[in-house]
Amino acid sequence: MKHNYNERETVFPAFTQEGTKNRNMLYNMKDRTAVVFSLFPIKITMRNILFALLFVFLSSIAVAEPLPRCKPSEVALNETTLAKIDTFLEPVLKGEGTLAGAGCVVCIGRHGKIVFLKGYGDKNTDMAFEIYSMTKCVVTATSIMILAEQNKLSVDDPVAKYLTEFDVPDKRAITLRHLLTHTGGFPRYCENGFETMEKILTLKPKSEPGKAYNYSDPSFIMLGEIVKRISGKNVDEFAKENIFKPLGMNDSSYLPNDKLDPRVPPRPTRKPGQPSSPVAIALGYSTGHSGLVSTADDLAVYAAMMLNGGEFGGQRIMKSDTVKKMTTPNTLPDGFQTDKPTTGGTRGLGWAMQNRSVSACRPTTASPESFGHGGFLGTAFWMEPKYDMFMIFLTSSGNKVAYPLASAIGDIAIESVIDK
Repeated sequence: MKHNYNERETVFPAFTQEGTKNRNMLYNMKDRTAVVFSLFPIKITMRNILFALLFVFLSSIAVAEPLPRCKPSEVALNETTLAKIDTFLEPVLKGEGTLAGAGCVVCIGRHGKIVFLKGYGDKNTDMAFEIYSMTKCVVTATSIMILAEQNKLSVDDPVAKYLTEFDVPDKRAITLRHLLTHTGGFPRYCENGFETMEKILTLKPKSEPGKAYNYSDPSFIMLGEIVKRISGKNVDEFAKENIFKPLGMNDSSYLPNDKLDPRVPPRPTRKPGQPSSPVAIALGYSTGHSGLVSTADDLAVYAAMMLNGGEFGGQRIMKSDTVKKMTTPNTLPDGFQTDKPTTGGTRGLGWAMQNRSVSACRPTTASPESFGHGGFLGTAFWMEPKYDMFMIFLTSSGNKVAYPLASAIGDIAIESVIDK
């Protein structure tokens, strides 16, 4: 058969009379589109081909939509109980404390829908916040688990397999799991003079791996470097490609653009378009421990994805088994937090769980399988799988003021569940 490629119409031989047995076909393009070819010869114009290719391309970059809003009663939550949040926050906002000047945003959701979203003080629900250490789970731990799914690493591998700087006697036994659960023995902060990656990777552990729980920023900076060395992308770029874009988290960024930046509360140490964390700035902004800016709407989408087993809005970020591994409690040894003794409790991989000595934002009535995290400026979110619900508290007042408030608001949210 001759094919005339000079004409604008092209006949595909597979669909001519000679290809009868192949004419009735169903093609699945990345599980998003399907094309059924008829039992008759088909002439396909180049214009139609281009339209088809455009459709497939647009389908391949589809993103999830923001969480829909609904009334509390539609997801079996008591609206009168949720109204206690206003009553609880009113005297705090009118007082002379830090929160009175900072304001806050509160978001409650259940079954993939937002039932309560409100700004207090001078904050509106569209504002973006520096979430500091919440970056550890939203960005870094999630990125590590995605790489584990891709068989590019295992959380029980020695860190030395990916960071040659760990190939020394006192570090060879440290695994990624130790870093993810803060049991690698590294200090709480990056000490003075250790604000470069080269120096951070030379830090010496203060205890043997797995022997003490020591909440550690350097551990997650190291994990961020592992993401970079394996993927060839820093954690910011990797998260954009594998988490933020698929979920439609367009207001989550290390370096907020001109549209997002004006919505971030000002701080004396923060320059426009940059994080205020001095360590993040010193390390080039994209770090594994801190630096992300986000909104209540974006974090709600992320929370819904986690509660839904790694998928939201048709976009799968992680397998359900991976989410389960990430949120399975790891029993912690006793340790210290800023030189104060702490009881062990449990943590997930990147997540705080039953570890109230350093997770004061955890609701007191939360179940053992619940998980969440807080941030230095007072941001916090907590997910309760038992009731398929989440709580988000965003402020810039500081964690000492905000964490008890976030915990109490989480308790109100759990109290509002009707179908317990």
